[in-house]
Amino acid sequence: MVWVSSDLRIWPIPEHCETCQARCLARDVAQVDDDDLARTYRRLDPRWLAWLHQRMQRAQQAAKAGDLPADAWERLRTTYNALWVWVKARYPDWLRDLANQSLHGYTPPLAARELLRRPA
Repeated sequence: MVWVSSDLRIWPIPEHCETCQARCLARDVAQVDDDDLARTYRRLDPRWLAWLHQRMQRAQQAAKAGDLPADAWERLRTTYNALWVWVKARYPDWLRDLANQSLHGYTPPLAARELLRRPA
C-alpha cells in the first residue's frame, strides 16, 4: 500500500506494520512531514491515480508554455515517473484503464489543516 499527496510525496506503509493499522484503513491521512509542512496523503487507487495523471498533464502544458519553472517540472516529472513505475509493477490494469476513469464528482483530499482540525 502507498499513500500519495497532491504534490506527489509518496508515503509507503509496510503491510506488516502493527502500529499503523488505523492509518492503513484510512483513505486520507494528514500529518506534518519532516519539512514541517502539513500534508494530506490519499491511499492510491485508480481514480486518485487518474486525478494525479490529469494534474501532471496540466503541469506539462504549463511547463511547455513557460508558466512552470523547468526545475519544478523536472522534479514533478521525476517523482511521477517513479510512481508510474511502481504502479505498473503492481497494478498494470490501472494504467490500461486510466483514460476511462471518470473524474466527474471526484473530490481530491482535503487540505491537511482541515483534516487535522477535525475531531477524532
